[in-house]
Amino acid sequence: MKGKNGNETFTAIIPNYNEIPIGTLKPIIRQAGLSPDDFMKLF
Repeated sequence: MKGKNGNETFTAIIPNYNEIPIGTLKPIIRQAGLSPDDFMKLF
């Protein structure tokens, strides 16, 4: 996945699983430049 956070472009590798383990999800959220609270607001 590629995206932008302000002026920064980031790439996050997201595995194609039905469920992503929390130990995998936290680094993906961090790479995207989001806090856990910001991530949860997306849902």
